[in-house]
Amino acid sequence: MARQLQSEALRCEWHRGKEGAEDGFALRMEVFTYEQDFPAEIEVDEVDDTAYHLIVRRGGEAVAVCRLFPGEEPGQYIVGRVCVKKSCRGQKLGLLLMEETEGKARELGAHSLLLHAQVQAAGFYEAAGYTSQGKAFTEDGWPHVSMLKEL
Repeated sequence: MARQLQSEALRCEWHRGKEGAEDGFALRMEVFTYEQDFPAEIEVDEVDDTAYHLIVRRGGEAVAVCRLFPGEEPGQYIVGRVCVKKSCRGQKLGLLLMEETEGKARELGAHSLLLHAQVQAAGFYEAAGYTSQGKAFTEDGWPHVSMLKEL
C-alpha cells in the first residue's frame, strides 16, 4: 500500500516481509553499517521476513525507512531500524515515519509502540510522544534506551 504526499513529492510504501523492501535494506546498510559502524551481518535479520517495512521515497529513491512487528505483549508493536538518508535529515522525514507507523500500528490493533532508541536520538522520540522506560543499556555496541508510546 502506498500513499502519495503531493506537497513534498514523497511516497510512503508499506511492504510485508522482504519482498519489495530491498532498497530500504540498502538504506539501512548505508546508515547503520557505513555511517554508524554497526556490523553488516546484523542489519538484515529473521525479523525482516515477517515485519512490515515502511519506505518513504522522494523521486523513487528511498530516503527514510523503518520496520514494525508484533511484540511479546498482545497489542504492543515494536518499531525498529528507523533511519533517514544523511542528505535528507532535518526535513521532518523522521516525524513522517513515526506518524505513518503509528497509523499502521493502530490499523493492526496496537495499543502501544515500543522501540530501542540510540541515546543520542531519544530527544527526537520524546518530542514524538515516547517516554523512556528505565536506564540506558548497550545494544550492538551502542547505548540505547527503551521507549514506549501509548496509542
